[in-house]
Amino acid sequence: MKLGLVGFGRMGAAMAQRLTDMGCSLSIWNRSPVRPEALPPGATIAQTLGDLVAASDVVLSCLFDEAAVRAVYLGKGGLADHASSAKLFIDASTVPPAIATDIAKAVAPVGGRFVDAPVLGTTAPARQGHLVALLGGERHDVEVAHDVMRFLASTVHVMGGTGAGYASKLAITLVKGSYWAALGECFVLAGRHGIAPGKVLDVIEGGPGALTDLPIKLPVLRGTSTEVGFSIAGVAKDLREMVVAGGGEERMPVTAGALKHSLEAIDGGWAERDVAALALFAAERVRG
Repeated sequence: MKLGLVGFGRMGAAMAQRLTDMGCSLSIWNRSPVRPEALPPGATIAQTLGDLVAASDVVLSCLFDEAAVRAVYLGKGGLADHASSAKLFIDASTVPPAIATDIAKAVAPVGGRFVDAPVLGTTAPARQGHLVALLGGERHDVEVAHDVMRFLASTVHVMGGTGAGYASKLAITLVKGSYWAALGECFVLAGRHGIAPGKVLDVIEGGPGALTDLPIKLPVLRGTSTEVGFSIAGVAKDLREMVVAGGGEERMPVTAGALKHSLEAIDGGWAERDVAALALFAAERVRG
């Protein structure tokens, strides 16, 4: 299958590696220049979005935020300007649900089709094909997108019509996004009574308080790894969108609290550290 990939950031690069490992012919376009040596074997760089669409059966995008998605799809010279009959566009970004309707309407006049397909998981699961994909769109389009996303995801859920994938991602990620902030407060409480975070983790790791992602985040939490699967800056962006999508701070007080915590970490210079480090930020601030 000839795939186009728009977005070669941390997550996009992991997806690219998986797609080429699975034998896909891959053309890549990124908003900023990509060094050829950074590409996985077999992938090529498209000079323009038009070139990428022309070379691809399906275009998959993974972008940082709403502004990037709108610029790439709806801006001058964007994907909507190059949409053509039978071209399917799949977006795996984490953005507000309303964007899906705007993009679907923009590509429809020339026969283009759109599916919102955000994913649960970070870079390591992406490279291994163990993401969870959440699809929203018209039934026939979702069926095609399902086959594409199986290259990247071990589980694919069809959540509903256009925008349902985006909405589901925000709702489900709310739990994970709040977890690391809550774990930080756990460390704070324990620390006030002389209990080290490591001892708390020993208990949580084998008990009911362990998030499914906890095993792959333990090296970060124990200070033995600085690998970033998803940054604190990224989770702050997502939490902000969750608060808006949920109706504001009064209706989403837990999420608003987690957002406040992540913004404090960013102000403290932790923006590009892994999201699990939110817990460490809280503990270190108390010690300081």
